[in-house]
Amino acid sequence: KEASCPLTLDGSLLLKSDPNLANNIETIIIPLKTLGVKYVPMWTNETVVSIKIGTREALANIYMGINHDVDPTGMTFDHIIGNVTQGLNGTVAVLVVDNDNGDDSLDFFEKGYLIIDLDPSQRAVPRDNVLIEIRPEKSAPLTIEFTVPEAIPKDAYVTVE
Repeated sequence: KEASCPLTLDGSLLLKSDPNLANNIETIIIPLKTLGVKYVPMWTNETVVSIKIGTREALANIYMGINHDVDPTGMTFDHIIGNVTQGLNGTVAVLVVDNDNGDDSLDFFEKGYLIIDLDPSQRAVPRDNVLIEIRPEKSAPLTIEFTVPEAIPKDAYVTVE
């Protein structure tokens, strides 16, 4: 029996460009929810998030876990990104959860936002093919693949399907 992924996209991906530099993606926001299960364990040591950007960068595990201190309800993504990435270095992925009950799982009644902050030396640029794999504990991965669109203004959010 083939395993299926208990996670699914819950909307469109958002790409955030650098505030001072056009055509330079600094953050990827992935909306997530559970699919067919009550909860998905998202512990730091059990979940793996990998990313490949174009032919230049490939990182094995950038996942830093759930940030329970940030409640995304009513916050702008700029504020969420600022709070989540404070004190972190390099390319990292952090999960924030709307309606968070404080455990290290994404429950069926919660919505997660996986915030991937790219190091300045590893940013995505137009026409880059980006491949992200989210592999929860003992599950098949959720694979997300997209091409960065062209002509992205500085300090902008762009939607990718």
